[in-house]
Order: sequence, then C-alpha cells, then structure tokens
Amino acid sequence: MSIFFSSATSCSSTPAPTSVNIYKPILPCRTTSSIHFIYSFSSSASISLYHSRRIWTKSKLSVVSDEQQLDSIDTTEKQQNSKEEEEKVQKGYELYVCNLPRSTEISDLVDLFKPFGTLISVEVTRNADTGVSRGCGYVTLTSAEEAEAAIVALDGSDLGSRELRVKFSEDMISGRKNNTMVQPKKIIETPYKTYAGNLSWSVTVEDLKEYFSQYGTVVTARLLHDKKSGKNRAYGFISFSSADEAKAATASNGMVFKGRTMPVREVLKE
Repeated sequence: MSIFFSSATSCSSTPAPTSVNIYKPILPCRTTSSIHFIYSFSSSASISLYHSRRIWTKSKLSVVSDEQQLDSIDTTEKQQNSKEEEEKVQKGYELYVCNLPRSTEISDLVDLFKPFGTLISVEVTRNADTGVSRGCGYVTLTSAEEAEAAIVALDGSDLGSRELRVKFSEDMISGRKNNTMVQPKKIIETPYKTYAGNLSWSVTVEDLKEYFSQYGTVVTARLLHDKKSGKNRAYGFISFSSADEAKAATASNGMVFKGRTMPVREVLKE
C-alpha cells in the first residue's frame, strides 16, 4: 500500500527596478515535497522526505510482529542462560577443607579430590608471616554433583590421624555464588571424639554405639568405608559427652571387635 502526498508551486521572480542593484537568484520554477509510506510483506515501513532533487531526511521504522518479537526474546533468554551456565562452570563449586595435617601440600589435595571430578583450583591457606599451613584449604570443582560426591566420601575420613572435614565454603552456602546450592546435612558432634579402625565390613553404626556406650554417653557414631588404592577398609568416629569418656574409650585399643583387632585412639583437635 502506498500513500502519496505532494504539493507543487510554480513561481518566477524578476528584480524590481531600483537605484540600488540587489541580486536575487531565480528560484526553480517547481519545488516538490513528498512523503511516502511504503508497506511491504516484510512488516516494515519506510518514510522518505524529499525536497527538490535532494533527500533531506530518510529514516526507516521497523514494525516487528508479535511472533518475531517472541522469537527474539526467546533467543535473548537462551543466550543469557547459556552465559550464566558458562559463568557457573568458570566459578565452580568451592569446598572448604579443614583439620588438615600441617604437612599437607597442594599436590596432596589434588590427589585426594581429583577422583571426584574436574578441579578448577586448589588452595592451602598459610600464615602470611611464617608460611606455615593453617591446616585448612579450598578446593573448587566444576559441578555441584562432583562437590557433593567429594563431601560424602571425604567428610569425616581419616587423614594423618586427623578427622578431615569437608563442606561447602561459606561463600557457597550463603548463596553469593549459587542461590540454589544444596547444603550438606549437618551432623552435630562433640569435640570429644575417638577413632576406631580396622573394622569388619559387617559392623553397623548401632554396633559402634552399643560397644562404646560402656565408656560413657555416645553422642554420635559415624561409619565410613574406604575402597581407595584397592584397600577395603572400614573405620568410624565416635563422639562422647565429655573428654574423660573419650579418653576412657581408648582402653579398647587393640581389642578384638567383631573378629578384628581394633585400633582406637583419640582424635587430635586443632
């Protein structure tokens, strides 16, 4: 569809006689102004303003159909979602690892965590003045599934006679890196713990509680299994209501429990 509007005037000018000669150029005999609105099947409109033989203004207005607009919005959302996913992968999922032996190096943490996924970064915190390890560090993996698997497998495990603690870092838990992060289940324990090793695979948590209750009030008991390096071993951590009870439990060190000689020792605290 085309709408055409035009106006035309014809004119001529002749200088009037006067004592002072003033030059006036003769204007063109025809001055034309036109506006064209041109609609096509491409859902676009063009506006052109012409004056004489020169274009004064030319602009193009695009009229986008609802369907095209929705496609554009959908594409934009996909690009934003893709960008967010890339940022998540780049940032990763950070774990806080504590109660490490002072001798632990970055290479040790790499060996410990690499079976669970792709590592983005590994850090051991140290005293700025002495360079001595503070006994904690940070490990970042690429996915939440990898991080959660590492927590399940390593939290509470024995490393150099220390009970290793692994959890999502405070940044992750507070949501500054990922608002949908699933927090690991919290186990309330006392600081008065003992380690029991070389357990039979048939031993249950209830067996540990029942056995060690002879030394005092058992607050929690945890049983872990380690299949690394081809070694099938089971061990546990038992927390008591007092330091005296935990110390008394070490009396069972070297005793046979469920057919195996069981080493028992107090868990070292920071």
